[in-house]
Amino acid sequence: MTADGSHDRARRFVHVSGQALAFTEMGEGSDVVLIHGTLTCLEDMAVALGPHLSRAHRVLAFDRPGHAGSTRPPGDGSLRTQADLLVQAFAELGLRRPILVGHSAGGSLALTIAIHHPDAIGGVVALAPLVFFEPRAELFLFGPRGVPVFGPLAAKSWLRPTDALTLPLLWNAIFLPQAMPKSFAATMPFARLASSDEMIATGEDALALAVDLPANSVRYARCTVPVRILAGGADVVVSNRRQGARLPSLMPDCTYEEISGIGHMIHRFAPERVLELVGRLASVAPGGRGTHRQSGRPAAVTA
Repeated sequence: MTADGSHDRARRFVHVSGQALAFTEMGEGSDVVLIHGTLTCLEDMAVALGPHLSRAHRVLAFDRPGHAGSTRPPGDGSLRTQADLLVQAFAELGLRRPILVGHSAGGSLALTIAIHHPDAIGGVVALAPLVFFEPRAELFLFGPRGVPVFGPLAAKSWLRPTDALTLPLLWNAIFLPQAMPKSFAATMPFARLASSDEMIATGEDALALAVDLPANSVRYARCTVPVRILAGGADVVVSNRRQGARLPSLMPDCTYEEISGIGHMIHRFAPERVLELVGRLASVAPGGRGTHRQSGRPAAVTA
């Protein structure tokens, strides 16, 4: 148990391009990768979806590069860099065309992998993803922390009291109109997520989205990976009608589904539907059932 009373899930690490990516693993079967969104870490996806998916799949939940236990090149919050690092990790860990399940900014990252590394994955289930750029609260709240020199200084000094006030409000707001589940409150390492380094990485992400999402948008039409978008009709964090709902008109193999009454954290309140979408993609994904690396250079994994 951590100092703030949360249970920080034990992590393993895979080392690629000089960076350490943290993950947890559970279950056996075809490969599924879980990618968390903003202000959370692998515990969110692992707790919400891991028990359901691991009944039929080998499930790996990652800390996104630069967040919680994972590193990335200093000052680089780009989706492309994060995508490249994760794809290298998939290869090191012997994953075979995994199905990616990404939430919010994690959905943006999953779509970036689909665009730039289509042969590395079997499909994407994107939960309330950010698909197109629009001015958002995190750009103004956290973006200044991602500015070189000034941002880290501010994040480690006079912005710390602001974070202490605003972060608890934001963690509750992302669940609206639902309440924060007890499982989230009990398992998230809030102290780690509120650290100045985490806030700097979040700021870098926010600034990078202003460049990366427009760059992605001109490539959606050429994406060959099947994409299934699931969103909550009562989401107050992402405007899904302006985001994911527009993607099927641009992407060849993409569908959009909205569940009424559910907010942004749809994986917490409709896990069975996520399981169904993953199962359908996994049943037709090339590459067969996922297996651990059997030969060749062993993966650089540490506990």
